[in-house]
Amino acid sequence: MQTMIGLRRDAMNQYREQSVLTASPGDLVVMLYDGCIKKVKLARLAIHENDNEQSCKHLLKSQEFIDELIKGLDFNYSLSNDLLKLYDFMMMELIQCNITKDAQRLLAVEQLLEEMKITWQQAVQQCRMQQQVSLERC
Repeated sequence: MQTMIGLRRDAMNQYREQSVLTASPGDLVVMLYDGCIKKVKLARLAIHENDNEQSCKHLLKSQEFIDELIKGLDFNYSLSNDLLKLYDFMMMELIQCNITKDAQRLLAVEQLLEEMKITWQQAVQQCRMQQQVSLERC
């Protein structure tokens, strides 16, 4: 028999799964940024608490998020090459931080992720507005 906490956790997992399945490609990118930012912050906190196991876990998950962002790049656009360089930089910083446990390295990564997330949110919003205008003209 499941507890109330277990039922709540199941409901949250179903909600999260449904959100991913129904999200637009732009929304998925924003979700990846959100997840990565969260894990970088948790890694930084774990490093400050000298919890090497948790910091490693969160840093590895952050790397998985960056890897998914890299996999989503479309190299038919020149911007993708620039994004790849940024993602490579972030990946190297995450790896080095996991080795050295220098939380300062995470600040630059976190700031880049936050700025890129905001840019994507604005792009997604602009696309939605353009789609609305197009529909209104029909």
